[in-house]
Amino acid sequence: MEPETRESLLRRVRGCADDAAWDEFVSLYWPVVYRLARRRGMQHADAQDLAQQVLLAVSSAIPRW
Repeated sequence: MEPETRESLLRRVRGCADDAAWDEFVSLYWPVVYRLARRRGMQHADAQDLAQQVLLAVSSAIPRW
């Protein structure tokens, strides 16, 4: 199986029924958002909350992509 491009992952996530795609998306992008928040000086719990809020916003917006 060939590795997926980020666009193909987004298409799978957009389908909403593909739990494996969401798991992959979260495993790729949650740490990125979290690390960025920590580098900007946020405390651990606040950075976790921000990462969760960002992924929630993505899940709400992805059907319009």
